[in-house]
Amino acid sequence: MRKAGALPIQDMEEMVEAGLLKGFPKQLQPASADISVAEEAYRVRGAALPRPGQSIEELRDEVVMFRHNLGQPLEPGATYLVKTAQSVMLPKGIYGYLNAKSSSGRNDLHVRVVADRVSSYDTLPHGYHGDIWFMISSGHFLVQISPGDQLSQLRFFDRDTKLDETEMQIAYQKYGFLRRSGNPIPYEDVPVTEGDGMLGLTADFSNFDVVAWRAKTLEQQVEVLVFNKRQHSPSGFFDPIEKPKDGRLVLENGRFYIFATREAVCVPPEFACEMVAIDHRRGEFRSHYAGFIDPGWGYENGKPEGAILVLEVRPFGRNEIITEGAPVCRISYERMREVPRALYGETGSHYVSQMGPRLSKHFRAA
Repeated sequence: MRKAGALPIQDMEEMVEAGLLKGFPKQLQPASADISVAEEAYRVRGAALPRPGQSIEELRDEVVMFRHNLGQPLEPGATYLVKTAQSVMLPKGIYGYLNAKSSSGRNDLHVRVVADRVSSYDTLPHGYHGDIWFMISSGHFLVQISPGDQLSQLRFFDRDTKLDETEMQIAYQKYGFLRRSGNPIPYEDVPVTEGDGMLGLTADFSNFDVVAWRAKTLEQQVEVLVFNKRQHSPSGFFDPIEKPKDGRLVLENGRFYIFATREAVCVPPEFACEMVAIDHRRGEFRSHYAGFIDPGWGYENGKPEGAILVLEVRPFGRNEIITEGAPVCRISYERMREVPRALYGETGSHYVSQMGPRLSKHFRAA
């Protein structure tokens, strides 16, 4: 029986077949669809949302500096409006949210989505018909993107089914969403629970020789990060950070870091998951750019083994000292409309077996 919640791959395939989703790749993910770059791009004065009733073309006329040639790299600190290759005709009662793909976030590529007459980022409201545009800023690197590069993920819903605190306690007892050192973590030992149904995750600075990566400054870089190229050398873009002797890592103001969670996460087939920023009272930093976690994450041969999450961290306003085991992000779970016909790892995913603070798929092993 079909329930309410996030739409699985089979529902998205039906929408593609019916012509409601245009330009989408044949390979969809269990509960998300990849969004890619088209030909049209502009350098703009800054990130901006359309006013109520305003089209993206009208917004573009107000904020564009010049047309950008995709043969040239995106400059750090600049903002670009780039058309996507996708458009949608959502049925009444279906809406969508977007988030950067992990391969974008791990390279400090800030990807938001804007749409006609929608005064919110990363949002396609009920029944939305129209095109989709990226609003892109690179934090550290000269980045070369090309038509077809997949930068963001879109998920569809017919209702908000995020677990509240009572539902989470019941589901946690059944599924054991978090593990550490291969063992389930009792609910009462989950690092940060604040009565809202979300689970806390903490920083891992002890289980690997290289516990984090810090992006090089622009002055230190010697090449362009080509987004459709694999096998970049990590040393051209990142510096490794070894295990700190005192369990503390100093994050420099404005710099970009990659590190991993201590907790391994399991996402049962009946659920999807999303990473949520930590409360500002716990630190002045952003903990992630990407956020969606598909059903089946952390499962091997149908069994919950758990898989760590990689965080994309930027402090702001000051240096921030992060301690081993400090809360760094939270995750929320929501119900799927149906169990997807294919789970994470069965649809061409790149981070199935990641260990530690792994860089994006664009880099060869260090």
